[in-house]
Amino acid sequence: MQPSQGTEVHVQHCEHSLQVPFGLIEAVVYTCIVYFIVDYQRGPGYFFIFYLLCFSVMQVMAAIMRFNACVSPNMVISNSEVSFLQASGSSPLLA
Repeated sequence: MQPSQGTEVHVQHCEHSLQVPFGLIEAVVYTCIVYFIVDYQRGPGYFFIFYLLCFSVMQVMAAIMRFNACVSPNMVISNSEVSFLQASGSSPLLA
């Protein structure tokens, strides 16, 4: 028996909604490592602002990559678009 279109959409929605809790965990790990190695100001307020910033950036980049996967017809074009995004965001000091 083949699954209906609604079931497939529901499964895809569940996969995307599971990325938020995993994103929270990834942001905690990354923030703990970077925040204390760089030795930013010690304080819970500063830490949680940095944590929210890291989590937000991770979610935005995941959304941009998902959008790129939806609009690209194949992997070659998708890779060239992503490399353009990475190159356009580079620092002018490195160019």
